[in-house]
Amino acid sequence: MQKDPILGGIYFTLPNDDVYFGEPYSAQVQLPRLNFEDRDWYKGVSKINDTYISSVFISASTHAPATAIALPVYQDDRKIMLLGYWVGIINIKPLWEKIKDDHLPVEQELIVIDHEGTEMFNSGKYNYSEIQSIPSFYENGNATTFNGDEAKLRLLEGDIVAISYPIHIRSHVWTVTTIQ
Repeated sequence: MQKDPILGGIYFTLPNDDVYFGEPYSAQVQLPRLNFEDRDWYKGVSKINDTYISSVFISASTHAPATAIALPVYQDDRKIMLLGYWVGIINIKPLWEKIKDDHLPVEQELIVIDHEGTEMFNSGKYNYSEIQSIPSFYENGNATTFNGDEAKLRLLEGDIVAISYPIHIRSHVWTVTTIQ
């Protein structure tokens, strides 16, 4: 975690979602509470009993937009006795800064919308201290309106073209839009 700021923390929670321990410890100590059963990642992983990737939320440990990857931990391969959940907190800011700096042409804008319709990243404008609402050019105000895996092309003001692609993140559909 010291070498890569994308990972904001790792937690092991008990089946009732009480935090058993977390790293870095300094992030665990300052948590406002030790039970996060109201979070999307807990609801999702406990419902499907498989790896779950959450929607965007303001992290209680990093105080910035984040997403979580949660997976159940069982006593053995028979998956009878649930011991708890491993949860990794992914910091959005360093993740998307790396993508923008390393892979995105200067003249192109990239927007990513999660399965709840929340803007995770917008390379053209972004305030990393709050969660953004979805852009106005999304049809029906919902990023999950794709039928199948076809891209959608939109002509915006002037000669600007927006191409939206559905991406499957485990059981969810997120949207990636490029604008040129």
